[in-house]
Amino acid sequence: MESIRRRSAGWRRTADAFHDVVTNHCRRTHDTQQTFADETGVPLGTLSNMMCGHSPVPADIIVTVTNLTGENAILRAMGSLTGNLVLPMPRPGEHPEVDEVLRETGDVLRAYGEAIQDGTITEAEAARIVREIEEAQAALEAMKQRVVAAEVRKPQLRLKGVM
Repeated sequence: MESIRRRSAGWRRTADAFHDVVTNHCRRTHDTQQTFADETGVPLGTLSNMMCGHSPVPADIIVTVTNLTGENAILRAMGSLTGNLVLPMPRPGEHPEVDEVLRETGDVLRAYGEAIQDGTITEAEAARIVREIEEAQAALEAMKQRVVAAEVRKPQLRLKGVM
């Protein structure tokens, strides 16, 4: 019975996130739900059922909606159900310092998660976690140095009708 309630709560959370993403997108773009349904290839009735939680949202639709709207709220809702953290990734090579920080902090969390599976952390596991933390700190320090060295530019104000 407990797993049914948990699954139900998870389905509801995903449906709520789906509803919010679709609604916010339609408001922002001044599109109708019919236009949104057409853009995603989902029949309007099916879209409505998914938004209300009457039908599950298939993974391919979640990907399509996430890519169309640029919002990852649905993925975050699903991640929270599985104990995972969902973060947007920069485009490959666009910000190598961010790639490095994410990779290194992911290594820390992975090492820690693996170590605590049995409820204890051995000396070898502790040494691995500390090594991963030090590598993540080095990546963060490198990012900090890039930020400190960067030329700070103030945004230019542009007024309508003024050159």
